[in-house]
Amino acid sequence: MAELVLTETGALMRCERCGGWREVRLEPAGADAFFAHFRATLTCCGLEQTATAAREKDEIDVH
Repeated sequence: MAELVLTETGALMRCERCGGWREVRLEPAGADAFFAHFRATLTCCGLEQTATAAREKDEIDVH
């Protein structure tokens, strides 16, 4: 699986074949009380690669 790193301004994803880092667009992939989950897709080296990541929320959702 490709590696996805969340940055202050967006996200970077590393191609599992060539190892190059590319800027990617994050898509929401759900949430829970403590974390927001994201998914990103990268096409590089003829492969379509998907990775997920989570970021801790600033505020806890308690309902």
